[in-house]
Amino acid sequence: QTCDELREERPRVLEWLTETWAGSSMQVLLAVAFVLVDMAKPLLATWAVRSIEKEYRPNIAVVSLVKQSATSSVGVVAVMVAYGSVGLRDVVPHMQTLRMVPMMTCHSMSNGLALLALFQIDGGTFRVVTQFGLISTAVLSRIWLKRLYSLQEAQALCMILMALVSFSLVRCSGDADDASWLSMDASSLSGITLGVCSVLLSSFASVVKEAWMVKDDRPFCAQKVQLEMASMPYTLLMFCLLPVLGGRAGGDIGKYGVFVGWSPKFICMIAYWCVSSWTSTFVVKRLSALVKRLLQTVASLLAFVFSIFLGFVRPAPLLVLSA
Repeated sequence: QTCDELREERPRVLEWLTETWAGSSMQVLLAVAFVLVDMAKPLLATWAVRSIEKEYRPNIAVVSLVKQSATSSVGVVAVMVAYGSVGLRDVVPHMQTLRMVPMMTCHSMSNGLALLALFQIDGGTFRVVTQFGLISTAVLSRIWLKRLYSLQEAQALCMILMALVSFSLVRCSGDADDASWLSMDASSLSGITLGVCSVLLSSFASVVKEAWMVKDDRPFCAQKVQLEMASMPYTLLMFCLLPVLGGRAGGDIGKYGVFVGWSPKFICMIAYWCVSSWTSTFVVKRLSALVKRLLQTVASLLAFVFSIFLGFVRPAPLLVLSA
C-alpha cells in the first residue's frame, strides 16, 4: 500500500485534527492558543537563564541538537501513530530536504541568536524587539509571495517601525538616577542587536517555509520532521566552529561537560520551546507567516506587561509608552 492509499483507507486522529483546524472557529482558537504559548515563551526563558553565570551558560550548539532531536522524534512517532510504518516514507530525507537546508539554517541561527539575546535582556524587551519581524515579514511576503498591501497597511508598518526604534533607544539609554541600571546599557544594546538579527533571519525562514508547506502535500508532522532534518547541517557546523566561537557560543563543554548550565529550569524552558516550535509551524501552515507575526504583536504586548509585573523590566514612562 502507498501512503496515499493508507490515508484514504485509515483516516486517523492527526488527519481529523488537520481537517478540523481548517474551520474558521478553529482558526480563531488556534490563534488564541498561539498567542498564549508565544507570550509565555520569553518569560519562561528569562526565569530560566537570569541566574546562570556567563561562564556556565548552556552551549547553543548543544541546545540546537537537543531541540532538533526531540522535535524530530515526536514527529516520527506522530506519523507512525497516524499512518503506521508505511507513513515513514514521508519522513525519509530526499533532495527536497537538501533544498531546505539554507532556509532552516537561517531558522536555526535565529533560535541561537534569540537564546544569546535572552542571556542579556529580559523576555518582555526581547518580545517587543521581535516586532521588527512584522515589517521584515511584510516586505519579504511582498517580494517572495507577491502579496499586496494597502496604503493604510503601509502607514501602519511605518508607525510600528518608528515605535520600535523609539523603544530600543529608550531601553538602551538607561536611567541617570540609578547606576546599576546604567550598567545594563551595553548589555541591552547587545541583546537588542542580537534580537533584531534573530527576527530578520526568522522572518526570511518563515516566508520561505510558508511557500514550501503550502505546495507540499505530505502530512504536517512529516513536514515538520523534514524541516528539523534540514537543520542538522547547521548544528554539526556549530560543533565544528566551537573552538573558534569560544565563550560566545556558551559555556565550555570540554571543560564543564556537554550539558553545562542545564538546570531543571532550563530543561523546562527547552521542553516548552519544543512545544512552541510545533505551534509556530502549524500557524504558518494553516494561516500564514504574516498572520503569525500579527499574533506575536499581541503576545509581545502581553509579555511586556507581565515582565513589568514580574520585575524583569523597570517600567519607565517613555519605555512603556513606546512599547
